[in-house]
Amino acid sequence: MLPASSGDQSVPALLSVSMWRARVLRAWSFLAVTVTSVAVPSSPASADAFDPAGGTPLEDLVPATIVAVIGVAVLTVLAVVYRRGEAGWLRDLADFSERVSNIPRYAALPAAVGGGALVIAVFGFYWDVSTHIDNGRDAGPFANPSHYFILAGLVGIALAGR
Repeated sequence: MLPASSGDQSVPALLSVSMWRARVLRAWSFLAVTVTSVAVPSSPASADAFDPAGGTPLEDLVPATIVAVIGVAVLTVLAVVYRRGEAGWLRDLADFSERVSNIPRYAALPAAVGGGALVIAVFGFYWDVSTHIDNGRDAGPFANPSHYFILAGLVGIALAGR
């Protein structure tokens, strides 16, 4: 509690002291974390306990690149057809999304696609985690079927613009 005679002049002084203490505490915390991380080396025994993950084999990257190029080509054709006004089914789908969600169709359709893609990706993620718990590491990015769900969900999220 402030003395009655000090008025408003004590409040800035108390704030500056508390701010100074907070800065000193923050500096000491940063110093402690920095010194601890430098002074305590990681154990070489723990580094040797597991094989390195390695990289993706080239035979997996080539098909993935081909699929990505085909996907971009299909999306480009779809965008051109939509801009010409020839994709009535897409406009109808956007209108349906607007009626169901009660938000404008330019936002309703991407939200629906993004939400559905997120559900697909989460399904693949949970399946992938359980597969890794049972079997350990995979041989590559296309080694088990759960990765296809994860990748399809990520593509859908990118397609939705989220």
